[in-house]
Amino acid sequence: MSSTLWRKWLNFVVGLILSIMTLGKKSPDPQLMQRLDYPASTQRMGLRFTEKLRDLFRRRWLKLHR
Repeated sequence: MSSTLWRKWLNFVVGLILSIMTLGKKSPDPQLMQRLDYPASTQRMGLRFTEKLRDLFRRRWLKLHR
């Protein structure tokens, strides 16, 4: 019984500390997010798709972008 009470108390204290630590954080500004964001390109990553794979996934890609 005491271990359950100890865990509840510990969870409360950890939650309180985490909430205090996150109070001062501000949301990131759009310029920073734009600078840190980069478009993922398979060619830049060094991945090459064969025509067979392109044909297989082409319908799914077209459905996602419509």
